[in-house]
Amino acid sequence: MQGEYLCGNVKFEIKEEIRNFYQCHCSLCRKVTGSSSNTATFVNASAFRWISGESNIRSYNKPSGYQSDFCSVCGSLVPNSLRESGIM
Repeated sequence: MQGEYLCGNVKFEIKEEIRNFYQCHCSLCRKVTGSSSNTATFVNASAFRWISGESNIRSYNKPSGYQSDFCSVCGSLVPNSLRESGIM
């Protein structure tokens, strides 16, 4: 599967089947999306590859450990890794 973000600068590829999606309804996920939840999935980092635009990705980190990665061009949320776990 390949994906890209609103501006088209950041593109990625996943080379494994996506099995499950989940929705987080915590206050941080609601704030970052401006919606009632944030939808996400887990994939092995070895199956994930940035095609282009990785240099456009910025991160916002709270002292609690919460991290939100986004495209600095269009603001779209982008995948982030789970702190050295090998999972995206």
